[in-house]
Amino acid sequence: MNNFDLHIFLVILALTATSLYAYPRIQSLDVNDPLYVQQQAGVSRYFKDRVQNQSNEPLQLYEYIPHSRDTLMRIASRVLLPFGTIASFNNISQVHEPLDGKIIVIPNKPGIFIPNERQNVLQRMLANRIANTDISSEQITITVEEERTIGLFYEDVGLTAFERSRFLRSLFSFPLRIMRITSHFGLRKHPIEGYEHHHNGIDLGAPEGTPVYSPKDGIIVSIETDSRLGLVITMEHEFGYLTRYGHLQETLVDVGDIVEEGETIARVGNSGVSTGPHLHFEVQNEEIYVDPLLLLPRYGIIQGL
Repeated sequence: MNNFDLHIFLVILALTATSLYAYPRIQSLDVNDPLYVQQQAGVSRYFKDRVQNQSNEPLQLYEYIPHSRDTLMRIASRVLLPFGTIASFNNISQVHEPLDGKIIVIPNKPGIFIPNERQNVLQRMLANRIANTDISSEQITITVEEERTIGLFYEDVGLTAFERSRFLRSLFSFPLRIMRITSHFGLRKHPIEGYEHHHNGIDLGAPEGTPVYSPKDGIIVSIETDSRLGLVITMEHEFGYLTRYGHLQETLVDVGDIVEEGETIARVGNSGVSTGPHLHFEVQNEEIYVDPLLLLPRYGIIQGL
């Protein structure tokens, strides 16, 4: 076989290998990989266009199989894209999810992908936020190992501070979106009766009628009226956790309902013994009260921390 024939053979071999993949497969995230260089060039063109208020770069998808030392953050850094972009394209809802053996889809520009059929908490949160906006989108289909996922791509849309914090850390999300912490967990003087006692949760000040969201997937185990906490919902979650929500105005669920994280379950009220509209939020683990702030994210729109 002469050099020309060898060259033709290698080209055919490369084309055959590429055809086995849904997208051009990046083998390594360095400049020795021509497809990695191509992806980087696409990102660079996109940002140059954006400076000039243009959007000429078509969406191009690549795929990559992480190496043993790869993490979501490292991959996002190497491909010059926000970690939220990589997470949304790959059905990743927590930063520490293992990537071993997972085919990672990598676009050539930032944005978020929301599938028509939501599969995780992050996707549901993104869908709820964008549902009532007029942000433009493009319908695309992502194919991984012959499995097709249809959804919408929102170019240059990123995660909010709340969504980033929820993705990066915390067992629970906050049951309110905007609030003020008016009382912490632990010993305190009762705000009405004046005696010292242990406060088993945290109080979140918010206007009456403010939606209360489920902070984690769970099941409604009781709805009752308590002489002190007023109208109360109790939810059961995995790993032995219970959460309680007091001083409610009204409930929007029934006992036995299975609810997803981010679903509206009630509205803030002023029932029971209360100094004003707020949510009393408790967390128990195996019947032991836990400071909710140890299990919740910190983010900019919460005041009073």
